Amino acid sequence: MMLAFAATVLIATQASTEPPRDFVLKIALGQCWNETIDTTGPTFSRSLSPGETLTATVSLTPEHRRRLYALVVEADLWGYPRLFKPAGETMVEELPPSDFTIEAQANGRRTVVQWLDRGSMRPEAVRLRAMIRGVRALFAERPEARRLPASRMICL
Repeated sequence: MMLAFAATVLIATQASTEPPRDFVLKIALGQCWNETIDTTGPTFSRSLSPGETLTATVSLTPEHRRRLYALVVEADLWGYPRLFKPAGETMVEELPPSDFTIEAQANGRRTVVQWLDRGSMRPEAVRLRAMIRGVRALFAERPEARRLPASRMICL
């Protein structure tokens, strides 16, 4: 009985993270350099210097797509306002704040979230930051993206 329950939970969990056919995720990350992630290519772009951007077409397996979709679902991206300004933000003095534009589509629903991350520790900010880090790590670790030169931008 317990084994059947565990199998049902496992199947339900896998089904809930299976990306729908219309799943698209685009993230533009900026600080003093810019990177763009887009699942439609799928591509990973990096600004090397002002006006100079290189793009790598990356290969994503079905497991990668499931992981990307799971990150979006875990973050509850559709629950964020278009302009996300969490309470309790503080200006990070050591680094300029990161600027994000996140677009997602799945199951006929589309959302766009814009966020200037000033270091809020609110749960929704922490959750969104974790999603962005997970997505970026997945793309940046692909061999095609690793071949891109490092940004020559200097942060002041």
